[in-house]
Amino acid sequence: MTHRAWWQWAVPVASVFLLSCGGTDISDERCLFDVGRVSPSAAVLSVGDTLRFQASAGPPGCLEAGLEPTAWRWSSPDTLIAAIDSLTGLAQAVGPGQVLIRVHQAQEPGIGGEATVNVVADTVD
Repeated sequence: MTHRAWWQWAVPVASVFLLSCGGTDISDERCLFDVGRVSPSAAVLSVGDTLRFQASAGPPGCLEAGLEPTAWRWSSPDTLIAAIDSLTGLAQAVGPGQVLIRVHQAQEPGIGGEATVNVVADTVD
C-alpha cells in the first residue's frame, strides 16, 4: 500500500465538487468556501438585545440554477440563550451563554452557515 501526499487526493476531490456544484462549470474556488456566508459571524449581546443576521449565497454562480439566494431558514439549538425568527434572521438574547445560530438555504438544506452568539448577563451599576 502506498501513501499519497494530501494534494494528490485533494485536487481530484475538489474537481469533482466544483463540477457538481450547480451542474455548471464553476472555476471560482470561492464556491468551496463562501457559499452560505453569515454576517456577522460572531456577536456579543446582552440579555434582551436583538440583532438581525444576514446570509448570502457567496459569489454569483455558486448556487444551482433555480435556487433563490434570499430564501434562508434560521435556527438556534438553544432558545434559552438566543431565539431567532426562522424567516427573518432576527435574534434575541434570552439568557447568558454561547450558542451557534445556524442558517440553511430553504431549497437546498446542505448549503448553509453559522454564527457564534455570546450572551452576557446585564450588569447592575
